[in-house]
Amino acid sequence: MEPPGEISVMDRAMNNPIILSEIIKRSPLKTCRLVCQFWNEMVLSLPNTTLALNLEYEVGDYNAIPFFDLCFTLDDRLSKQIVATCTSAPSDENPSDWIDIFAYRLTHVCDKFNDSVQILEITVDYAACLQSVFQVLKNCCPNLKQLEISYDLNEDESLDFNKEILLGPLLPKPKLTLLTVRSEVKVTPSLTSLLQLVVNASPNLREATIPWGFCPDFANSKLLGSLTVKLELTRRIEDAMAEFKPLELTRLLNQVADQLVNLGFSHFDHYGMNYNEAYDSGRRRVHLPKNMPKLQKLGNKMVDIFPLQDIKVLSALKTLEIGKIFKKSRVVDELLENMYRANEVFANVRNLTIFEIQNPKLVHGLKTAFPNLERLELDTRCEKDFNRALARMNLGVVLNALKGWEGLKHLNLKLPNFSRKRDAIQTLLNAADLYKELKILEIWICQEHYKRGDLTNYEMDQFEKLLVAMDGMDRVTIHDIYVSQDSRRKILDFMVSKKMSVDKFKIFQGGLTCRDKL
Repeated sequence: MEPPGEISVMDRAMNNPIILSEIIKRSPLKTCRLVCQFWNEMVLSLPNTTLALNLEYEVGDYNAIPFFDLCFTLDDRLSKQIVATCTSAPSDENPSDWIDIFAYRLTHVCDKFNDSVQILEITVDYAACLQSVFQVLKNCCPNLKQLEISYDLNEDESLDFNKEILLGPLLPKPKLTLLTVRSEVKVTPSLTSLLQLVVNASPNLREATIPWGFCPDFANSKLLGSLTVKLELTRRIEDAMAEFKPLELTRLLNQVADQLVNLGFSHFDHYGMNYNEAYDSGRRRVHLPKNMPKLQKLGNKMVDIFPLQDIKVLSALKTLEIGKIFKKSRVVDELLENMYRANEVFANVRNLTIFEIQNPKLVHGLKTAFPNLERLELDTRCEKDFNRALARMNLGVVLNALKGWEGLKHLNLKLPNFSRKRDAIQTLLNAADLYKELKILEIWICQEHYKRGDLTNYEMDQFEKLLVAMDGMDRVTIHDIYVSQDSRRKILDFMVSKKMSVDKFKIFQGGLTCRDKL
């Protein structure tokens, strides 16, 4: 025990900025702030605290006094990031009340902390909410750096937004570099007008994610280096394709083609969400600009709408992601077949992701077409159906095709497996030579039946050999291997006895580590 008046070793450690910074990295910041004043000051002094002032309210919470009390006592540094939400009101509530509360809270906070606000995250279900968003952007937040808007228009037309939003311009936003907009409905004229005003007011915009159907004029965005066009698959394909504007989108892409470093065409990424409609090759398409000299990353999960005709002209390309939106389309397989037939080699590509490749023979050709690949992800979307065609892309076939690939460091596979657990372990062990080159391995083994049980002596012996073969890698994650608690304990004991780094292995259902509760 320290003499009276001396600072204890514990207190000295807890007040050491170096030690404290490491603790904060691994702990919830909201909790750290409550420990003491010194900790609170350290958290608030971080350049990116991830702490946000949430303006969401509970049903019936119409008392403005607590809200204004909070604003009077709030540290300005906590107003860097504002989260404001106005979702659908309960059936017994008046939507106008929710919209009004959303408006006065957002407006008051952005006005009071005008210079402090750097990030705005807005989620609204009513077009009428856009009026207050417009007013805030028109009059407040000159130091705004990031703007995120999630929009899901409520069907109540009586709450539609009036035309005042067409008035502009907005207060200049020279520091705004990131714009993210998500819309689960057709982009309305009011939202389109607001977003265009935002783009016009943000000459230093560097990264933009825009919803399907919105094709802004980026003439004022000379620094835009990253663009993503995203379609929410919660919508009907007929509606989405009716809103497709190939001429406008072509104009947009040509406008920024020479400055883009990252370009993406994406959709709501969830297993089983692909459209079931038969693919019609006569659908309108948009051909990508050929002159994109700076493009390093191309993420195209909609190749059946945005075809890739000549990737070789993209001389700076290092990362390529390809996938499809129509379930019955063979466009991904056809793209690879054409590459192999033309003997094309993409020596600069280091990272490759392929969604829904169906032909296992095409996996063999990847080593020739992409000889310098360092990271490969193959995702068959195996959880959506277990048909015979998909069964051909099983774990053993793919691992065998990838053997001998020098330079490959990171492998991520999502594949079906219709064999017994014993055979799955043996399949993984048969690919031991592949693990000598890899540093990171992640495998999802999608199975029809999940049954947890003890490993037999033979299976345990094979599993131990597998762990030894994988021990040279930096991180190993294998999902959907189901074993009993007793078998997990034996595996952990074996790893400890061999002095293996237990924490780098995540080898059970859900990616749980051996140290997790059994």
